[in-house]
Amino acid sequence: MKYIYSLYDAKTGELAYKGKAGQLVADGVFSRSDDVSRLWAKQHLKGIRARKWKVEREEIRPVAKKIAPPGGTTRKVWVYRMTDADGRVVCEGTAVELVEKGFFIRAEDAPNAHRAGHNRRLGVTCVERRKEERPIRIPKGADRKKREGFSGLKNVSAKEPEKTEMDALQEDVHALCRYNAAARKWGRKELSYGYWAAAGKPEVPV
Repeated sequence: MKYIYSLYDAKTGELAYKGKAGQLVADGVFSRSDDVSRLWAKQHLKGIRARKWKVEREEIRPVAKKIAPPGGTTRKVWVYRMTDADGRVVCEGTAVELVEKGFFIRAEDAPNAHRAGHNRRLGVTCVERRKEERPIRIPKGADRKKREGFSGLKNVSAKEPEKTEMDALQEDVHALCRYNAAARKWGRKELSYGYWAAAGKPEVPV
């Protein structure tokens, strides 16, 4: 297991250093990384009183990668983690989630706290953030409704337009013109629309 260690001044209780064992060695606080874990064990397991540093630690848990639902997609978002002077987690989540939980009023408050490195109102002294890939969920039934909508549009466009009275009249006029043309060719009497309609709208003279 890996841990994040917080070193507090034994007299004042102020946070002096925070990081992994290797980082504390690099900062010159300890000569070996094992010294950090041994000091923590002495204070918390053996009950030895802290002289210079009071050591606290927090386990680093691997972040499980979230898998997008079938047919969905994902996007990367910032996840903020805010702790107080004692290293306790005050809040954690995306900017929107922290607003929904009531920690902030606006979504931009979390990024502003990260830039400042603290938030006095919440008692936050350390603000960290990391990128996480989150699935974008489609509301249940939305995809089906979308498909049905496209299908309905397709069916509507495929329907033949209904004939109006004007369309039917135009067809009759064309049919009568063809009838009278044939009548002239054959030496028959041309008919008006009324007589032609009364005769049953014949295509050619009888």
